[in-house]
Amino acid sequence: MKTSIAVLDSNHMQRLETLSMLEEYSRRRRIELSCDGYASGLDLLKAIDLYGHYDIYILETDMPDINGFYIARELRARYSHCKIIYYTANKTLALNAFEVRADNYVIKPASAERFDTAIDGILDELESDRTRALIEVKTRMGFIRIATDDIAYVNIDKRCLCYHLKDGSSIHTILLREPFKTAVEGLMQDPDFCIAGASLLINLSSISIMNRHALMFNHGEWISPPRASIKTIYLAWKCKTEQKVSAQNLA
Repeated sequence: MKTSIAVLDSNHMQRLETLSMLEEYSRRRRIELSCDGYASGLDLLKAIDLYGHYDIYILETDMPDINGFYIARELRARYSHCKIIYYTANKTLALNAFEVRADNYVIKPASAERFDTAIDGILDELESDRTRALIEVKTRMGFIRIATDDIAYVNIDKRCLCYHLKDGSSIHTILLREPFKTAVEGLMQDPDFCIAGASLLINLSSISIMNRHALMFNHGEWISPPRASIKTIYLAWKCKTEQKVSAQNLA
């Protein structure tokens, strides 16, 4: 499968150099890459809206119109699992890159070995992601793909479907125009998920602790499901945990 890459750099020569490095990388690794260069963050966002997402984004931090961190936040809002590499001469903004969940931060000029290592790592992650189960949801920013195993629970918030992720973040869909159970029907077919009342779906594998009134997820958040559903959740969670322990013992 051909991997698509967008290079964002306002410096014409630097942009061409990065595209050339990707071309050389493609030859060395004997893989197919489709690479496009953009001088403007606005142009990149417009292209995404018109033609769809790239698999990987290589971004400069310092841009004259919109800086690379704003672009990353926009990309994450549109497609939370996109891969982002910062390729920049600025050595002081690595913390900012961490805050937008960048996958790597490479300082210019990079050797071919350093550049290849960064791309190798991203392609390995991308291949892993392609084997994961994904759902596509519609938000005000457009369609977003979410890996089902990243979801801690789903509920209704402000008349929207809200996907609460295991990293503590959340994604809201557009206004819900169908029953909750219909909207999450696909996830309900996954044995890891348990329906809890009229408008709550829980990923059993993300539960850390339960008591008679509430449960805590692995990322530290507590919620109180409907009282009538506590026993059902507990029994399903207990069964799931026992199956996991049994599988580990057999291994």
